[in-house]
Amino acid sequence: RHLQRLQTSAALFQIPCDVALMREKVRLACDQFLPSIPYRLRLALSDIGEIELQSAELVPIAERVNIILSKENCQTPALFLAHKTSIRAPYDRAWKEAEAIGAFDAIFVNQEGFVTEGGRSNIFIRQQAQWFTPPLSDGVLPGVMRAILLEDASWNASEKQFTWDEVLNAEEVIVCNALRGVMPANVN
Repeated sequence: RHLQRLQTSAALFQIPCDVALMREKVRLACDQFLPSIPYRLRLALSDIGEIELQSAELVPIAERVNIILSKENCQTPALFLAHKTSIRAPYDRAWKEAEAIGAFDAIFVNQEGFVTEGGRSNIFIRQQAQWFTPPLSDGVLPGVMRAILLEDASWNASEKQFTWDEVLNAEEVIVCNALRGVMPANVN
């Protein structure tokens, strides 16, 4: 799913994208990993189609994470909100600020006051026994784990606009990303 999303974005931005070569580079990188240690692997595609891989050991986190409201609104140009690009300084700043105070992520709201996403995760809230996540049109990256949860009938999840106050008053809150999966969250 990540490679499919990357290929779609590369086509839009007219960037050469050799998915077969990416798969091979990922396989070769993974062959170097020790089987007993979890790793994270980052693949980046430059604007001229060069492939860069970075890896590191995956640091464990708590089973339940803390999230906070970001100090800044989501201001990324709309074109880039739907694509995972290197234009992410506000996102990186947000999760690093959250991490500095013991939280996993900071959640953004858009100019209309609706929750969008975290610096490194998508958010779902549970209201009246149903899960909701912000719609892509509010300025949300189509996260891989987000899509999996929306497709999984057992989650009974759908898109809906909601505010930070609704997050504070939700029955349950989770954040998710493909690296960590689903993480129950405390809202601070």
